[in-house]
Amino acid sequence: MIELERQDDVFILTMNDGENRWNTTFVREFDAALDEVIASDGPAALATVSANEKFFSNGLDLEWISSKGEHRGGDRRVFGDEFMKCAAKLITLPVPTVAPQLICDSVADEEDKDTIAATSTAQLLVPPGPCARDPRVP
Repeated sequence: MIELERQDDVFILTMNDGENRWNTTFVREFDAALDEVIASDGPAALATVSANEKFFSNGLDLEWISSKGEHRGGDRRVFGDEFMKCAAKLITLPVPTVAPQLICDSVADEEDKDTIAATSTAQLLVPPGPCARDPRVP
């Protein structure tokens, strides 16, 4: 679902779960990868990529959230809280980051019903923040 590799000082987080739809299982694996980056020693950066050439992420896993009973997507009740904590961790990482930025747009479908769509863009977050500033650099 999520693969994290390090090439020198750059971590590559690869989402490799098809359309990379967000559910609790996906969030937990993504979050664990971020924890590994945070716990690393020395200089680091993070690039988030998709193994799927068509989809970076296709947003919320609608099949999972609307289904009943057990599902590989995990506990539906905790998704909102865990997703928001993971998103907060992503945007406050103490390393330079190329990461997804989810944008919710109101769109109209073929029947002119209002729906919400999540799209992805790339956002370069540099510098990493005041907590990562090297005191030796003026």
